[in-house]
Amino acid sequence: STERLTLYYRLDNCAGEEELADFHRELTDRVGPVPDQVEDLFRTVRCRRLGVELGFERLVLKQGRLRCSFVSNPESPYFESPVFQAVMRFADTRMVGARLKEANRHLQLSVEDVGGMSRLLEILSSMRDFAASDAALA
Repeated sequence: STERLTLYYRLDNCAGEEELADFHRELTDRVGPVPDQVEDLFRTVRCRRLGVELGFERLVLKQGRLRCSFVSNPESPYFESPVFQAVMRFADTRMVGARLKEANRHLQLSVEDVGGMSRLLEILSSMRDFAASDAALA
């Protein structure tokens, strides 16, 4: 139990993708192939990092439905940023069923039928890549 908490702590505190990959290799060397639930924990950490890069304060994936809450300050310069503009273009052109709404004074992007963590990681990675290429074109 204590060891499990230590491992969760280490996972959550990996500084970047390289450290995350090193930790995954270490875990695999130690216990063999990691279970799907543990793989989902690694995906969760990656998704959270991507979400922060994209300007989301909170990501919720529940029963296949994704809710991404943008930064809470409506006066934030983020809403004028190229990243926000790219996220909006991506949602409009590449995400079927994406809706923008206001909930609890937060702007949210809502997407139906996302599935699981693997699909969420794909979506956020594509969104980040889109934003990066969009910025390069500007």
